[in-house]
Amino acid sequence: MLASDPRFLAVYRTSVELPKDAPWYQDELRLPANRIKSFLKRWPKFYNFLQWFLSPAYSLATTTSTRKVLVRVFGDSPLGDKIILNLGSGTKRIHPEIINVDIHPFKNVDVVADIKELPFEDGSCDLVVLDSVLEHIPDAAAVVSEITRIVKPGGHLFVTVPFLYPFHASPNDYYRWTRAGIEESFKSFSRIEAGLRAGPMAALQGILMHIFGLLLCFGSERLYILFTNIGMVVFSPLKLLDAVFRLVPQSHEVAADIYFLGQKVSR
Repeated sequence: MLASDPRFLAVYRTSVELPKDAPWYQDELRLPANRIKSFLKRWPKFYNFLQWFLSPAYSLATTTSTRKVLVRVFGDSPLGDKIILNLGSGTKRIHPEIINVDIHPFKNVDVVADIKELPFEDGSCDLVVLDSVLEHIPDAAAVVSEITRIVKPGGHLFVTVPFLYPFHASPNDYYRWTRAGIEESFKSFSRIEAGLRAGPMAALQGILMHIFGLLLCFGSERLYILFTNIGMVVFSPLKLLDAVFRLVPQSHEVAADIYFLGQKVSR
């Protein structure tokens, strides 16, 4: 579809070499936890359901979904004439008109690219989605620079990042942000909305599941992964309590994940 789509071809940089897989990413995919995730991603709908239902990154009561952002930004306008990118998409297809970009050729990925060097023209995109991706990039500043480059003046960014969230190598894990920190990183974008994406109880779930794994693993990496994932299931109902914390403005100060929706400032 994309190969013959005029709106896509108009902004696509054919001069940028797209890697099939970056070597550093392939090395990290060999880690046990990432081998399990890669296996489950063969069934995208099942994997995405498990991620939404169980992961502390998604509070069942407080998740600010990308679909809601699309309505917030574009209203009822059709998306067929928009250039919208989902960077680090994995297997998840948010909307048929959104272009999925990932460094690994999973099912549903439209463009295989390293998001530190995106094959899109300057000021060509109406919206960029970066959902729980930035913490996994060693050079996060380069990704911020690329997004700032490709979003058109007046265009939008929706990004979610972890704050009080345990280490999760997927493939690896480098950074954490406060709400003020992510706004500073994307200071070329004026804030429309910002707040908690996964609340305090999701943060507690993340901590408890890892403590559960630590207590039962006896130093074994395999047992640690096993019991941590069992703990994720056991403690996942805690996320429902975030329905209460979403009503408290200060909850982002102890949130598992936060989000930022911004509009690029016109120069």
